[in-house]
Amino acid sequence: LSGEQEADLAAKGIMMGFVGDDGVAGDLGGGSLELIDIAGVQLNNAVTLPLGGLRLIDTTADKLDKAQAIVDEQIARVSWLSKGRGRRFYAVGGTWRALAKLHMEQTGYPLRVMHGYALPTRDAIAFCEGVRRAKKVSSLIGGDRIAKPRREVLPYGALVMERLLRELAPSEVVFSVFGIREGLVYDQLTAEE
Repeated sequence: LSGEQEADLAAKGIMMGFVGDDGVAGDLGGGSLELIDIAGVQLNNAVTLPLGGLRLIDTTADKLDKAQAIVDEQIARVSWLSKGRGRRFYAVGGTWRALAKLHMEQTGYPLRVMHGYALPTRDAIAFCEGVRRAKKVSSLIGGDRIAKPRREVLPYGALVMERLLRELAPSEVVFSVFGIREGLVYDQLTAEE
């Protein structure tokens, strides 16, 4: 799939999982970040950025401090991000779901339902900073509950989310377990369905 097709399907996954969508969806994978503006059933402005966790690890020789400049430079290229101010940010992808799981563990969230888990932007930024600055993800409360392969990329995912939220300034971050696969199903439905 092209980056634009990935963004489109991720947005349709959000549309399948939520009602009255209004915001920007971001799907973070190992190689890239797809962003797309969702306004009800209208999809606007899609972009792919080379900000996946695995790509950042490779590009920076696993130096998180070097990754911030790359992330900031790529995010600054997206001229339409200001349209997301005060709207929701929908976070899609396994790394960001792992961040939500870690936050749920640290705050003693009583449910194990991740879909629709929401954080005010200020709280999400502070949490991402804490994850990014930790020596090891496993040293964080609940860090041992994150799968080992995800622990390596989690600080990079936290960095990308933190820097994106600072620029985007959404009202809140909403985590979605619906993504490209569900978007593909949604795309196949008739208008009536």
